[in-house]
Amino acid sequence: MNQSDAITSIINKKAANLDEAEQHIYEHVYRELRRLAKIQKYKIRNQPVDTTMLVHEAWLKLKKTNKDYNDRAHFFAVASLAMKHILISQAQKKKLKIADVPAQEFTEDERSLMNEIDWLLDVDEQLTHVAKHAPRLKEVFVFRFFGGMTHKEIAEVLNVDIRTIDRDWKKIKVLLATGLTKKMSD
Repeated sequence: MNQSDAITSIINKKAANLDEAEQHIYEHVYRELRRLAKIQKYKIRNQPVDTTMLVHEAWLKLKKTNKDYNDRAHFFAVASLAMKHILISQAQKKKLKIADVPAQEFTEDERSLMNEIDWLLDVDEQLTHVAKHAPRLKEVFVFRFFGGMTHKEIAEVLNVDIRTIDRDWKKIKVLLATGLTKKMSD
């Protein structure tokens, strides 16, 4: 059994059934999830979720599904999807919470937060449009942006050539940057 298979086996076990060495690997997985969450903090600075909360919420979401993962890359791909859902959900809640406040009463921080929330919700809406016509493009963006995965890791998860992921990444960036996704659904 190689290291990746060992990690996958441990991820699929219940935490209570781990020996000391396996617990160490479990802690490594937790640290990796924290790294992914910190990536989100860097990309979306004013998000209403802190790193620890994002990791714990994602972990709970992953454990609720009670599914087995094919490999390490598959686990972290699913984790990146969970983090995306959490960030979108928290952004929607935050926006609803301050929706009744007149814009002129916003502090500079609140204005910045609202801009980032609007941006995040717009990206999510555009990804929804993309998924109707090109679901893999959405997955590539989510795995790369929200999961911090490399093109090689994404190619492994999606079982395609890395050059395909390179092309998909370029396509989705252009679509999102130009707002063409909305035209795709019209």
